[in-house]
Amino acid sequence: ANANANASARADVDLDWEGTVGRVESEVRSAHVRFAVAKQRALRDQLTRRASRRRGSEDRLSLTTNTDSSADEEGGPDATDRGEHTSTTSSTSSISTSGATSASTGQVDMPPRRGATDDPSGLRQCARAEDLDVGAAASQSVGCSADATGGRAAVPAGSCDATLLNLPPELIDRVLGLLSIDEVQRAAPTCTGMARHCRIALRRCSTIDLAHIKLHKKLYLPSGAALLRLARQTGSALRTLRVHHTAWFDEDVVAALIAACPRLRALDMKYCSVPPEAIAASLQAWPLRELRVASVSGLEPEFFADAGPAALASIERLGLEHCEALTDESLAAMVRACGRLTHLELDGVRLLTHIGIHSLDECGCLRALVSLSLDGEGLDDAAFETIGASATLLGTFRVSFCENLSDSALLALAPLTKLRHFQLRKGQGFTDPAFVALFSAPTFGSKLQVLDLSECSQLADSGLSCIATRCSELVSIATSWCWKISDIGFASIVCNCPLLAKVDVTGVKGLKGSPVLSIPELLPNLRILCVKEVNRIQDEELTAVLDAMPQLTVIGFYGESLREELRGEGDGDTWYATGHVILDNGLVLDF
Repeated sequence: ANANANASARADVDLDWEGTVGRVESEVRSAHVRFAVAKQRALRDQLTRRASRRRGSEDRLSLTTNTDSSADEEGGPDATDRGEHTSTTSSTSSISTSGATSASTGQVDMPPRRGATDDPSGLRQCARAEDLDVGAAASQSVGCSADATGGRAAVPAGSCDATLLNLPPELIDRVLGLLSIDEVQRAAPTCTGMARHCRIALRRCSTIDLAHIKLHKKLYLPSGAALLRLARQTGSALRTLRVHHTAWFDEDVVAALIAACPRLRALDMKYCSVPPEAIAASLQAWPLRELRVASVSGLEPEFFADAGPAALASIERLGLEHCEALTDESLAAMVRACGRLTHLELDGVRLLTHIGIHSLDECGCLRALVSLSLDGEGLDDAAFETIGASATLLGTFRVSFCENLSDSALLALAPLTKLRHFQLRKGQGFTDPAFVALFSAPTFGSKLQVLDLSECSQLADSGLSCIATRCSELVSIATSWCWKISDIGFASIVCNCPLLAKVDVTGVKGLKGSPVLSIPELLPNLRILCVKEVNRIQDEELTAVLDAMPQLTVIGFYGESLREELRGEGDGDTWYATGHVILDNGLVLDF
């Protein structure tokens, strides 16, 4: 049944892909037709202008000839001079005649000037005499006759001189629209033509994402002025702004952003030392649907009361990670104003207790949530029982520091049958039989893709085998520092979860590595294997796996990338290998 379901899913993906390819090909064909028509009009206008200029020069020359003839009859220049002038006029007339003939046959005797400003279609670099016929190129791409379009193409088929700028402007803008904003900025200094298209792409850009820039001595963090320049270039098109780990995101920058980007809908300012006044100004100026801040002090109950219910009415995604001053009272005041909340991140809020969870339940927020992240330091079993009874729509549930929770809290999560991302860290009170009972519950875990049970030290082979049997769609699993797991549990994961792309067994010292050699055959999609501080797996086995899987990254005993170390490419300044892998479905896996 699982094989048939997977085959059906792959067939649906193939159908979707074929439909996407068909739509793209249709758009490209229509763009080629529009490009051919625009080029034909540009060439016709250009030839018309040239013919008119030549006719004007012929009229001026004939007027000069008539004047010289009349002057000669009145005793002007001698016959020799008249003969030379006549020959000059004749040669000029022949040149004009030949130019008119070439214009009538549709041939261009010289390319247009690169800096010409009289080309309304922007196709200045085309119209070379040696280029292919537009009609022939269009007939090859859209199946129409050459007579339907006419004119000349910009690049011959198979030419080695073909570049991005030789494509139609519509396609260039479409390509640049697929790039990130930093990639567009790097492409802009290439040439003036590319800079023009990049400016268009920036004006259409709806997202500025600088969240990937982390604190590192080798990385340059952008300044407030640089961010404002980007924001002014995008203008009213900007919808999403993500900036992390900066100290210059103050009230002045927020005020300038409000003036430059009036239609912002998502603001992510994690670890930016943002004052509460700037957050209040953002809420009052923009009807934000997403707001994420972190490590912000001063979020008292009065803050949300002063902001007003209208400022929070449109919020759907709210992140307040590591806002340690946030209390149960502040959370209650906040959720009463957020009537559309579906994503809530409170990891690192250590003062949150079961009272705050109960307030979420009273206002109906838990029933609407599809994603919830909590810090479990102040939670007890009653909080988990409330979540399990009310938050049945949860697809993502993450809890860290589950040290004060018992098996009752774990079993209370059985009604959460829609989970795809499930994280319970430091659950030292969760026993292995409780994991067996939870993952044996009807339909629980069957849709899981990401599972993180790091530092659940009592998880053993029986619980992990039950997890592997139930969660066959797992893409990522982490069992770091689960010391009771051996090769038996590891083998059950390798044999029953063929879609795995990341396996993290950091600190699982009971592994000897016997299932490792089966990874290339049973886990063909594996991209990340983390075996930090696992000293019983031999490097020879990992090397054999690396040779068979070129896409695989193995994090070795000391946190280094084993492939780079074997090649002698390791960075001596970096102790731990870090990075991320983006899967085809958009899931980002960090290591």
